Amino acid sequence: MPIVDDFGRRPTPGEETEDPYTVERDLLAMPELPWLPIVATVLAVALGFGIAHAILLATGEERKLVGQTLAQRQHQAHEEAPGTAPVDEEVVLIPEGPFQMGRPEADEEVNSDATPEHQVYVPAFYIGKYEVTNAQYEKFVQGVGYLPPPHWKGRTTFPEGTGNLPVTFVGQAQAAAYAGWRGGRLCREDEWEKAARGTDERVFPYGNDYDPTLANIDYLRDGLTPVGSYPGGASPYGVMDMMGNVYEWTAAHYTPYPGNRDDPARYLAYKVDASGNVVPDPDRESYYVVTRGGCWKCDPWSSQVTTRNPTRPNYASDFFGFRVCWDTPPKPATRTAAAGSAKP
Repeated sequence: MPIVDDFGRRPTPGEETEDPYTVERDLLAMPELPWLPIVATVLAVALGFGIAHAILLATGEERKLVGQTLAQRQHQAHEEAPGTAPVDEEVVLIPEGPFQMGRPEADEEVNSDATPEHQVYVPAFYIGKYEVTNAQYEKFVQGVGYLPPPHWKGRTTFPEGTGNLPVTFVGQAQAAAYAGWRGGRLCREDEWEKAARGTDERVFPYGNDYDPTLANIDYLRDGLTPVGSYPGGASPYGVMDMMGNVYEWTAAHYTPYPGNRDDPARYLAYKVDASGNVVPDPDRESYYVVTRGGCWKCDPWSSQVTTRNPTRPNYASDFFGFRVCWDTPPKPATRTAAAGSAKP
């Protein structure tokens, strides 16, 4: 009887059909295979793969252990490198007296909001020698139950290996809260500038000639550096990192200097409206505050000691940090540096 094909069609009368048993008979007619050598070959190949896999696992584990050892050595070398040892909360006394704040209007390298140059008398005060670090901020977080920065990922401890980096991702209010907890406050803008430039009207903390080896700016490093890593870039009073690493929050609102001739609209807070236009923010509570000192992403111009960076007080970033100022000597928990007068 003719078979039915896969589509259910019966062959027509007289149509030749294929013998359904042809393939089976052809297989039966094939000579007998040498099964013993084949089985032996398969087993040898399998054994070879097993040995190779074991070698790879062992090699990989060894490589992993070697990698961990090298990483540990690199970590230890980083921790022991100059400028990376943990620092105490050391402060510097800035003596009372006048200094020249801002820059002359004729200076073509200055933004107009830093003009005109004018004399300011500043009472004596104390300022943190270093930017506040993660290790210091951790004590605050744990001591009062304060919310940690977001990059700590919900933990009350800073990420491993970052203890001596400046704390970041804190807004002005968070910085002020820490300062108050330490018995101090955020620095006024004139205090910050005097501590950074002294009384000789210099452009950078270390002088007037730009030197890229004396600060962490302009993407010259991959990110933040431990506080105090550039002792050669210290200010005349010995204050560290007043140029680069992180912008530092001050207590100052962004307002024009006395005698400034800018359009007052420059100092308003702005926002982007529904059409994508930048317009003055009608919210009376909306304003800018001043951050100072430039950052590790900033160019040399943005990192001059007179440059003012207007910023929303609630902003936070990986290049915003702060330091603390005090009107009187801090509590015994701090250690005061013998400064008293500017370095020559």
